[in-house]
Amino acid sequence: MSLYPEVQRKAQEEIDRVVGHDRLPNAQDRNHLPYVDAIMKEVMRLNPVAPLGEPQCEAPLDSLTRVLALPHRLKEDDVYEGRSPFGS
Repeated sequence: MSLYPEVQRKAQEEIDRVVGHDRLPNAQDRNHLPYVDAIMKEVMRLNPVAPLGEPQCEAPLDSLTRVLALPHRLKEDDVYEGRSPFGS
């Protein structure tokens, strides 16, 4: 926000208008805060909490990126007690 003070100012104005000065925003306010919601989505898009999917580079095994990568799908069929949940 320090690079874009006008964005911070506009978000604060929206919060002040919808929520006021007597309480913090809550989940019920979200539908009434579209600008703040868009900022939060953009922040999460640009700086996700954890990488999603396999790392695109060969990182060392102890690398934080490699440890936190979350797979989107199985690399091989999942079989438990000789049965696959997919019927094969």
